[in-house]
Amino acid sequence: MQVSVIICCHNPRRDYLARVLEALKAQTLSTDNWELLVVDNASEGSVAASYNISWHPNARHVREENLGLTCARLRGIAEFSTDLLVFVDDV
Repeated sequence: MQVSVIICCHNPRRDYLARVLEALKAQTLSTDNWELLVVDNASEGSVAASYNISWHPNARHVREENLGLTCARLRGIAEFSTDLLVFVDDV
């Protein structure tokens, strides 16, 4: 893997996050070359239960209980496993 794509979200709008995930799914870089981390930032409902990312073999959901974008991004930074990371907004 070469790149980590990190999406931080708190109570995401279903249509917005679904559109972002579909766009990532449709891009042309092989999934062998990147990982996907979806950081659920203290959402009221479980983001993992609402969004299926099993299409990506190197994807996982991570929960961050401390509310705030900085906390969510720091959790993503702590979890990523490549040399390069990219934050993608869920809107």
